Amino acid sequence: VENKALSNLAIYRNANNQICVSTPDRLIGNSSVIVFNVIGQLVQNVPVQSTNIALSNIASGVYVVVFKSDAGTVSRKIVIE
Repeated sequence: VENKALSNLAIYRNANNQICVSTPDRLIGNSSVIVFNVIGQLVQNVPVQSTNIALSNIASGVYVVVFKSDAGTVSRKIVIE
């Protein structure tokens, strides 16, 4: 991650099999979390309105989670069991 604003961003799976995103305050607003399945289909697109987001009701599988903001884009592969 080259942008310092994105360096404190965390994308992970918690113990409840939710996709979680923890973001610094300055990235709230013009940001979104986009979740794709492994064949590229859009699963969820959620605007970032708080520093912690937990996406639930996601079926088991492998996903690409993309955090997109004016500061840049970060993507992570997440496995939901």
